[in-house]
Amino acid sequence: MTTDQLDFALSRYKAALDVIEKGEKNLSAEAVLCVLMARDAVQSALTDTRQIPEEKVIQVVELDNRVREQGKRIVQTVNLADLRTILKPPEDAWWWFLPEPLHRLDVVDWLWNGLTITSLTASLSLLVDISNRFLSGGLDLVGSFAVIFPSISALLTVGGVLTKAGSQGIEQVLAKLRIDNHLWQEIKFGFSLLLLLSLIGFRYRLPSISDYFNHQGFENYKNSNWGSAKSDYERAISLNPDNAEAHYNLGRLYEQLQEIDKAETQYKFAVGGDFSTAHSALARLYIQKKKYAEAVLLIYRGLELVRAENKKTRKENKKLLYELHKNLGWVRVEQERYTEARIALESAITIEKSISLDEVTGSAHCLLAQALEENRKSTPEKALPEWDLCIAYGTPRSPEEDEWFYIANQRLNAKGAK
Repeated sequence: MTTDQLDFALSRYKAALDVIEKGEKNLSAEAVLCVLMARDAVQSALTDTRQIPEEKVIQVVELDNRVREQGKRIVQTVNLADLRTILKPPEDAWWWFLPEPLHRLDVVDWLWNGLTITSLTASLSLLVDISNRFLSGGLDLVGSFAVIFPSISALLTVGGVLTKAGSQGIEQVLAKLRIDNHLWQEIKFGFSLLLLLSLIGFRYRLPSISDYFNHQGFENYKNSNWGSAKSDYERAISLNPDNAEAHYNLGRLYEQLQEIDKAETQYKFAVGGDFSTAHSALARLYIQKKKYAEAVLLIYRGLELVRAENKKTRKENKKLLYELHKNLGWVRVEQERYTEARIALESAITIEKSISLDEVTGSAHCLLAQALEENRKSTPEKALPEWDLCIAYGTPRSPEEDEWFYIANQRLNAKGAK
């Protein structure tokens, strides 16, 4: 191609550019298209011309700079994306790819992107925490679903927002829904925020799920399914380490299994949560270990809690009050403070009488008999009725109760021998 053809293309390019520069504020699409296609002709002439004079190159550069100066008006007049779809220009044809002016909604896209990343980071942290809580208690069907569903949701959201392929997929869907592309970053943040709020809500519900597993464990315990009960209690604690009742129930199970040290540890956690029943249970273990001062403190604290509680039924309160007074009497017997022991045990027996007969035990009578025997102000004969009641109601369920039952039989046999 000769320089004449290049000159003609440049003249056409300049004339078209003059039109849009000197034209009205609102350009016509035809005028803009003339400029762009004239630039195509210039590029074609440049490609086909073997030797391009320096002044022609300078002229092209000057005209191109004028086009760039009109870039904002051009992109406001025509949709370059639509034109590119039709004409399929090469990617190095920069005039077909003029940058669009920043939309007012796009000014803070950096903020939305930052918030999106922050939300996703927080979501992943919550997901790891939730998964660890479920998996630490062993994997079962419920735990699997609880881990899988949030994980899938998180992966889909993270993949859709942060990866190139996922982001393009979301943008294609939004484009098909005819949602303004200036809102896409806000919508992506909305997805990440929705995921975060969902995980926060799920995390907030963990104590309730913990209560469910604790209840299941108690049902298994009552049905003598101790292995399942242990798993349920451990799952309840892993979901909510502050579930004092689950700690107490697990401690009681350990005590049944004669794992006393583990039982004591769980009772301590329950006591830390002011679970009143655990105070009585731990006090009993301390009495067995001759830690009398610690036991007394636990008993008095337990009595304070029971009196302050309104959640327990009257029957449950009575049972716990009986145990606390009985244990207080027991520790006073061991401390040889027999008058105080008698007062505490008589209170326990008074409470016991208001409980249905199938729940009456002979422990308080056995201990009261010992207190009466050892009290200098009393006589052994006064203890005999209590030994009778100890035998009548007693059912040895622990080593100490078995010992008291044995002493009662000895005392009553000695009486019969006389």
